[in-house]
Amino acid sequence: MTVADLLVRLPRRYLDRSRIAPIAAAPEGEEITLIASVCAIAPAPRARRGRRRGPPHTVEVADASGRLSCVWFQGGGYHTFEIGDVIALSGRIEVFRGRRQVPHPEYEFVAERGEAELLHTGGVIPLYGASAEMKERGLGSRGFRRLVRAALDRFAAGLESQLPDGAEERHGLIRFETGSPSTRL
Repeated sequence: MTVADLLVRLPRRYLDRSRIAPIAAAPEGEEITLIASVCAIAPAPRARRGRRRGPPHTVEVADASGRLSCVWFQGGGYHTFEIGDVIALSGRIEVFRGRRQVPHPEYEFVAERGEAELLHTGGVIPLYGASAEMKERGLGSRGFRRLVRAALDRFAAGLESQLPDGAEERHGLIRFETGSPSTRL
């Protein structure tokens, strides 16, 4: 795959994760993005003998308005959170045993540059199709977005439209040179 192939491959669909709310105001059952700090980590306890799956991995997050749990089932021990990490997380809030939680949220760490740099949460997010081979190499939708972002950051200024002169105007299209690369991110 070339850089050109990478940049012209369009997502199969988009997820709207642009709605950011404080924890207390986040509605149940709707896709929402929260910006919160990790305040407690409950490592997944070991699975008991005879159980096929391990118990859930839970991380408590909080903002100025409230607190909730993020839960990953089947262990989730691959997450590397530390107390004080600021994360953006997207998912649906549910109530389980009287407590609000987000099962299997999509998340990313909020860098020092803040929310403007979010790639997987906090905006309209493209979902790319991927073969099993691509997923094995880390090129699921999340990995593919990282590659596209890196390619756009490096090559976007030198890209030119391949359409004949005036084609964009004749057909009411956005000029390639001035269009937003966010349609690919």
